[in-house]
Amino acid sequence: MARHRPSRPIPAAHRAARVGWKAGAAIALVLGIAVAWSVARRPVRPTASAPPAPTDPALAARDLPAANQRAIELVEAHRFVESFPYFRREFELIEQPVWGLHHDFGTVLNNGAFETRQLRGLTVPLTRGTIERVALVREALAQQDRAARLVSQPLDLARVWERRAHVLWLWGFRWDGFAAYRRALAALPASRSIAARLTLRIAQLRDPVHVTAADENALP
Repeated sequence: MARHRPSRPIPAAHRAARVGWKAGAAIALVLGIAVAWSVARRPVRPTASAPPAPTDPALAARDLPAANQRAIELVEAHRFVESFPYFRREFELIEQPVWGLHHDFGTVLNNGAFETRQLRGLTVPLTRGTIERVALVREALAQQDRAARLVSQPLDLARVWERRAHVLWLWGFRWDGFAAYRRALAALPASRSIAARLTLRIAQLRDPVHVTAADENALP
């Protein structure tokens, strides 16, 4: 028969130490959960919405056409973050909300999250960290939401929903992106391009290993 060693009694001091350690761990766990919950509920500060763009002393003096022209020039040069103040200047001056301006600004905000710069021979993000990139994509989606509320034509609504779907898919929110593509197709059922992209997204969800972004080159 196998022999079992008799268990030795645990000294009282050791028992007290174990109890104290468990109590301390429980308190630390509760405090950790409370801190995490507080941080999760804390809104992103508006000042973290974008890296600082170069200041234009004449920005406040620009009228609507001048602000629009400068925004277009910067976007075409892929200097997306620099264009942000000129888009905001347009919003200050425009008399009636225009869905296209919200749609375009939402697109540029998302592009700005991926903008890069050269630093000591290295290509690095222009944004200063994840918080700024997340703030940019949140504002980009908010701009697309505003555009969707302003559109009146099915073609325009489909464009807005397709852009929102693209942003969500790009950032890894695949099911939300898939749902947005469906909304885009529902707005414009005759669109072959949206239908083809939706079919591709379904294939990517089913087989993400073999169906990749390279298959998008064959889309109409």
